[in-house]
Amino acid sequence: MAVPALLLFLHRALRVVVSIMAAGAAVCLALTGSRGPILAGLLLFIAIFFLTRRHGLALRRHAAVPCVTGLMALLLSLFIFPAGKRIGDMVGGGDASILNRLELWRAAGPMSFIEPLTGIGIGESGHFFSQWYQPERLNYSYTGLLNSYLEIAVERGLPALGLVLFFGFMVMASVWFGVCRGPTAKSVCANSRQI
Repeated sequence: MAVPALLLFLHRALRVVVSIMAAGAAVCLALTGSRGPILAGLLLFIAIFFLTRRHGLALRRHAAVPCVTGLMALLLSLFIFPAGKRIGDMVGGGDASILNRLELWRAAGPMSFIEPLTGIGIGESGHFFSQWYQPERLNYSYTGLLNSYLEIAVERGLPALGLVLFFGFMVMASVWFGVCRGPTAKSVCANSRQI
């Protein structure tokens, strides 16, 4: 009788520890002040919460508490730390950084069709934009397009972008479809659905 009680205590203790870790990670993300990691953290907590729904009740119970804790800590820390002001500026449309990035990304489409098979060369996208595609009202010198996928398309060519996207899709598909495959994974997934 003591063993099930000990296991229940260990599961709850583990859930508390993981929740504290998720909250700490969320606060650290907010302290960076960078919108990309903050958005990635929000999406990660939401994705984990919903993706665990297809793998049984036990996994859902274990993932829900840390995900909700991390999500709430991230949202709360956005109000406490200066990163919240940057998010507010982004939503309000007053952030020049976002507007400059949109100019870069808008020009990436036509730039990728200059040399669609081979690209314009490694490290040349920012210089090429500054020389030929930058609006006259802006006077910045860029080193890149601030987006890895667009830089691959412009600098290495569209076939290289296709390969990167294909391999990324294959990794996600193997994780998505391969979670409950194999001799040990089947028993683990079957046990999690019974609980």
